[in-house]
Amino acid sequence: MKHDGKRPRIGVLGGGLAGLTAAYRLSESGFDVTVLERDGELGGLAKAINIDGFPIDVYYHHAFSSDAALWGLCAELGLSGSVRWLKSPMGYLTDGKVYQFGTIASLLKFKPLGIADKIRFITSTLKLKSERDLGKLEGFTADEWLRRHAGERVYEVIWKPLLVQKFGPRYDKIGITFIARKVQQRSETRKLGQESLAYMEGSFGLITDALAGRIRSNGGEIRTGANVTRISRDGDALVVEDNKTKTRFDKVVATFAPGVLKGLCDFPAEYRGGLDKLEHMAVICAMLIAKKPVSGIYWLNVGDNSFPFGAVVEHTNLWGPEHYGGRHITYISKYLSPDDPVYKSKDKDILGLFYRHIKRINPLFDGEKDVTKALVFRSMYAQPFITAGYGAIKPGIKTPVEGLYWVSTSHIYPEDRGVNYSIKLGMEVSDLVKRGY
Repeated sequence: MKHDGKRPRIGVLGGGLAGLTAAYRLSESGFDVTVLERDGELGGLAKAINIDGFPIDVYYHHAFSSDAALWGLCAELGLSGSVRWLKSPMGYLTDGKVYQFGTIASLLKFKPLGIADKIRFITSTLKLKSERDLGKLEGFTADEWLRRHAGERVYEVIWKPLLVQKFGPRYDKIGITFIARKVQQRSETRKLGQESLAYMEGSFGLITDALAGRIRSNGGEIRTGANVTRISRDGDALVVEDNKTKTRFDKVVATFAPGVLKGLCDFPAEYRGGLDKLEHMAVICAMLIAKKPVSGIYWLNVGDNSFPFGAVVEHTNLWGPEHYGGRHITYISKYLSPDDPVYKSKDKDILGLFYRHIKRINPLFDGEKDVTKALVFRSMYAQPFITAGYGAIKPGIKTPVEGLYWVSTSHIYPEDRGVNYSIKLGMEVSDLVKRGY
């Protein structure tokens, strides 16, 4: 590292996994690092909270065997011993019935599709799984590609309801690369037809805590409750203003959503126009802590658009209730436009809506009586809107402002966003910063 007798000062804006990974790597390399996080806690979408003495992820998480960045970081941080590989029963709800789903055996028993459609489902999935040059798929929407290769019946029963649940009325604009990479990722973690997923004993918050500890032990500073309001260049420094103070940095790594970043800095018009093209879906996620489970399934995809949610994730069907004092933990998620009035609804109204429809899945589950604690979480920038041709608008890490780097979920493509890819982005941006010295 070349500098004039003092350590270069790096600001990392955002204390999610991408920001913390970047800050950790830079502090390990001798940089003077300061992390500014708006919230009172670190972790972002990977944040965990403590409920009755048990650490629980705010949003549901699991990991795959192919998550190389995650497993490499866990080894560095001494967390590999906390990883648990678990069976993950999957299901699909359609026509008012829950079916086991995700294996060849379960597909053969899936009554909504006839034998010819099941064959088309398998062959089209294999076609996506084996496509290593995803650039060939870049210009196609999932709507057109799946109708052509999987057939109308498969599309209407399986794919269309899931796309609608995730992306709303503009479901037909989503690129097939989004589906292809998810299919590939799931297939990479299957052994003999059985999928195993990883969870961290003690929650994924272990990673956040370990990263924060390393940053501080390396002399770095972490400020929570620091809401960044302005980034500007002053001579050879970048000045970051937050609700508490102004700080001068040699270089800055921002981890905000594009809509947030746009309002913080004077970018050229062309760059601002590029940021405007990067849209997101918001999410509402209810965490239910209950006396009993809803079902025996870990991940239930809801393929019926009359339901006000797209997935029911019963965490304790993956990592058992014995780890939470016998409590059953279920997440219910709904993706929607940030402008949707439901996003701003009161928690009690959202829970009441979800409880009514959970009874359609399990009439014996009474949300009012069986749920002992319920929490509702929201994120305005949960899921990038991955259109066909997204590769042409995917942003770079360097911005037009000298010394300002940017990473976000908008940079994760063709993979779907997740813990592994946030860590990977943090590693990539830290490498770029280090190359400048």
